[in-house]
Amino acid sequence: MLLRRLFSRTRTIDLRSDTVTLPLPQMKLVMTEASLGDDVYQEDPTINALQTRVATLFNKEAALFVPSGTMANLISVLSYCGPGDQVLLGDLSHVLYYEQGGISAVGGVMPRAVRNRADGGLDLAHLEEQVMPDKVHFPRSKLVLLENTHNNCGGTVLPLEHVAEVSAFCKPRGLKLHVDGARIMNAYVYLKKQQPDLLPSDLVKNVDSLSLCFSKGLSCPVGSVVIGSKDFIEKAHRWRKCVGGAMRQGGVLAAPALVALDMAERLLSADHENAQIFAEGLRELHCAVSPVQTNIVNFAPKIGTCAEIVRRLKEKNVLLSPKVGEREIRAVTNSTVSKADIFDALEILKTTLD
Repeated sequence: MLLRRLFSRTRTIDLRSDTVTLPLPQMKLVMTEASLGDDVYQEDPTINALQTRVATLFNKEAALFVPSGTMANLISVLSYCGPGDQVLLGDLSHVLYYEQGGISAVGGVMPRAVRNRADGGLDLAHLEEQVMPDKVHFPRSKLVLLENTHNNCGGTVLPLEHVAEVSAFCKPRGLKLHVDGARIMNAYVYLKKQQPDLLPSDLVKNVDSLSLCFSKGLSCPVGSVVIGSKDFIEKAHRWRKCVGGAMRQGGVLAAPALVALDMAERLLSADHENAQIFAEGLRELHCAVSPVQTNIVNFAPKIGTCAEIVRRLKEKNVLLSPKVGEREIRAVTNSTVSKADIFDALEILKTTLD
């Protein structure tokens, strides 16, 4: 009876990414009711409220709402670096892997890869080797970029001590420190379980700026923010205009982000719990599972190729993604997938791997 129910189901269990989330009913409602204005004139009250709220949440001076996480990273780098300048970032970082070389294509900024640790941090000894001497022959090292949580390292959370170490490395060398925090609220929810008095600002008190994405686990349809000093945000604002990110009545998109901030801990805690259930089920199926901290589960099946298993699961309405190089499969829990869906997916995986 169970197998008949599983294989006759028409609803898809989509674990490819948390970007597949749909706006929640209360988000759709506030989109229709949002107070609006022209954001190019900085007169959209809903966008202004969101920017003030996230700046306060992370104890920074200002924030800027932008259409996407990729744009947030791009304009952040361009606000610190000019043509021929160098940004030091992890060799597995999202900016290096998945953003089409935009910092170079648009801004002429030179990326220099630093070895990522297993937890998503940077190898500090290697970081020191990659900072260029201040001589006429070399590009000028201007910026260090961290990622929290770290996508390619399995949704790992940067230890607070590591962020402080990297900050201490940057300051005497005149380097700025930016955090690609697309999933930083996932990091906050994970760390708060261990430190109940933790505040979101504690994750970034030693950094110059950060980004935050609303259209992943926070379930909004569109939008990210960059957060930092007033001077940084003024520069980012100009770059947003340059790359086509200026919006008019964008409050319809900012309104669900305000709802998401109210719901963040509940939404993301559920995703994290489901990821742990899924990971444990995969281990029982004899899959090799990388450590799971947040909502990303990377695993390698004992038999079969990743591409073939992903294809066979798709035929059974379970969607997963083979990782780059296809040595592992990635699953990302999200608000469209219930705990019951997780157990169903494991049962379908069991029949697929047999």
